[in-house]
Amino acid sequence: MVVEESTTDLLRPVVRIVHDGKMNCPVPPRDVDLAKPSVTDRITGNEPAEKWKIKIGLYVSKI
Repeated sequence: MVVEESTTDLLRPVVRIVHDGKMNCPVPPRDVDLAKPSVTDRITGNEPAEKWKIKIGLYVSKI
């Protein structure tokens, strides 16, 4: 899920990884800044949280 816009590239935000789609299991949450040159991961599409049974409220802070 996107948690922060990038200041340098709107197509490469900071995302929070909470699920491994290949293994179909939750993973410990970690944030990844897709704008960093060392990061090769990219967003290829969007998926509804319900498809993977992810409870978004567990991973976002309430303002």
